[in-house]
Amino acid sequence: MTLRVDPNALQMTRQQLSAAIGVSGDTLAYWLKEKLIFALGKPKLGRGNHRRFGYEAVHIAAILAELS
Repeated sequence: MTLRVDPNALQMTRQQLSAAIGVSGDTLAYWLKEKLIFALGKPKLGRGNHRRFGYEAVHIAAILAELS
């Protein structure tokens, strides 16, 4: 039996992600700039279009936080 994991089930904003793993927003911005983590979907421009981070990005960010 295989479990199906919906990668879009867990979606967090940058602020929620930084609070959940205990790193600053500047650290997340650096990881985004260095392409260590990626937001879901295509980037949108304008106000009110928040980037969402999925299951994989949350776990990768948690691992990066532990390593730093």
